[in-house]
Formats: sequence, C-alpha cells, structure tokens
Amino acid sequence: QQKKDDQQKQDDQQKQDDQQKQDDQQKQDDQQKQDDQQKQDDQQKQDDQQKQDDQQRQDDQQKQDDQQKQDDQQKQDDQQKPSQQSPGNRDQDSKQQPVPTPTPGEKKEGEIKSMGEEGPEEAAAAMEAEEKDGEMSEGQARALLNSLRADEDRVPLMRSATQEQTFKDW
Repeated sequence: QQKKDDQQKQDDQQKQDDQQKQDDQQKQDDQQKQDDQQKQDDQQKQDDQQKQDDQQRQDDQQKQDDQQKQDDQQKQDDQQKPSQQSPGNRDQDSKQQPVPTPTPGEKKEGEIKSMGEEGPEEAAAAMEAEEKDGEMSEGQARALLNSLRADEDRVPLMRSATQEQTFKDW
C-alpha cells in the first residue's frame, strides 16, 4: 500500500511537472509570437515611413522640375519676344510693365491715408512749416506729440538713470 501511495505521489508529481513544463513552453511560444508580431509591425511601420519619405521626395523633385521647366519656358519666351517685335512695338512694351502682386503674409495694421488728402490740422501745419524755416510751429509740435503718444507704451521715454542696471564684465 505504501508503495502504491509513493508511486501515486510520484506520478502526480510527474504530471504536475509535465503540466508546468507545458505551461512554460506555451508561455515561451506566446512570448515568441508576440515578439515576432512586434518585429513585423515595426518593420511595416519603417517600410511605410520609407515609402512616404520616397513619395515626398518624388513630389518635391517633380515640383522643382516643373518650376524649372516653367522658368526655362518663360526665359525662352522673353528672349523670343524682343526679337519678334518691330522697333516701334518695343517702346510700347517697355511702358507696359507687369503689375506686382502682393505676397501673402502678415496683415498690416494701421490706417490707409491718401497722399493728397490731408486733414485740416495737417494742412495748417504744412502751411506753417513753409512760413518759418528752421523752427517748429506750435501745430507741428502738437502733431509730433500726438504721433508719439502711441509709442509711449513701447518706448520708455521717461526712464531714470537709477532704473538702469550696470553690468560689469570683469
């Protein structure tokens, strides 16, 4: 009976060991599969990124090539125009210059005023300026002060010497 019990214990222990080995092997296999899948995913990401980079380079190169072709065509057209025109037409084309187009960018701030239309104060200030050379009239002084009011916040006009720091570099 004792032998049977010992044999049964050994068999049970062997079964447990075998089961443990199988579990460990299954875990290792699962881990290996996960690692392999991760490597495949990483490789796929690298391949996709490489394809995107290559496509971007091709697109950029195509744009450059197209721009170069347009520039070359424009140069050829410009060179052919003067030779095809009669001398009388050259003067007319020199007067017709292309109108510059504004470049997109930051919006400008401020008011738009025409050169010929001045307000009554500015017109009076201009008249006084013509009267006295070398001196500023009262109207001109006021106009100057008014124009500088907006700059007070940006430019420290009344800064005292005590506020300035002295930096020593020894």
